[in-house]
Amino acid sequence: MDDENSMVEEQLKKLPPALQKAFSAVPWKSVVNQIAGLHNLKLEQAEIVERETMFILYGFESPDDYVANMAREAEIDENLAFNIATEANEKIFKVISQKVEELEKNTSVQAPTATTPTTLPVLEPDFAKETLATKPGEGVHEAASVELNKVNKLNKEEEKSQTAQVPVNEPLKSTYPSGVDPYREPLQ
Repeated sequence: MDDENSMVEEQLKKLPPALQKAFSAVPWKSVVNQIAGLHNLKLEQAEIVERETMFILYGFESPDDYVANMAREAEIDENLAFNIATEANEKIFKVISQKVEELEKNTSVQAPTATTPTTLPVLEPDFAKETLATKPGEGVHEAASVELNKVNKLNKEEEKSQTAQVPVNEPLKSTYPSGVDPYREPLQ
């Protein structure tokens, strides 16, 4: 247990100062317990949800795995885990993100050092992106890639015309001197 606590403390020290202050300013552990109480989780399950949330906050795990890890470790339904993650996103991750922005505006941010990660952990989980509907015309389009594809097709057609084409359905012709494979056993 001491090893886990020391690992958590080391990871916390590696995080940017604004993020460290935001963690101490936002009572995220009590919010996790409130969310667990609203969903009638057992004490062990609430502790697991708290631990999984800490893993996301401190950057031990990816937010993409938050729902699956919570469902597996706490042995709860994936829909319930998704609902808990949605509430945690609204009440914890977004609040901490706003607090970090506020702290960065109020204080001058030091240049990142070799031990300080240059990016903050993603606070908004990616699982919600699947549920969002895109509006018509919102796709990513690059005209340059279309032109490159046309050029690539032309180059491929030129290569095909320059190389000899072997019909796919015909067997290869024998290259043995007598026309028979010397290692093949004769049929009787």
